Amino acid sequence: MAIDFYDLGDVHFAQLLFKIEHHDFDCLKDVWLGLKNATGIYIDQYGKTRIYPTQVKLIASLIKEHLEKISSSDEKAKRPYFFDLYNKFVETEGGLIALGD
Repeated sequence: MAIDFYDLGDVHFAQLLFKIEHHDFDCLKDVWLGLKNATGIYIDQYGKTRIYPTQVKLIASLIKEHLEKISSSDEKAKRPYFFDLYNKFVETEGGLIALGD
């Protein structure tokens, strides 16, 4: 099970941009809490969430902060994955749709 991310304009969900597995989503709980506290937006792991460009940029900056604070060995092993995920959010020019299972 994963949370799939599509371009905000892709209303038919034709082209998957990237996905986050639920266990990785849980590892980034500080990122999602920061997003909710700053914007009121909550990414529903089991539904559909629209993420607008300013929120995409905020998520990227929150992931970057998370990368700088990683200390546990489990998260250190996932550092390359989180860095790749950070890059995907940075490279996103518009908004996203997060579609949970």
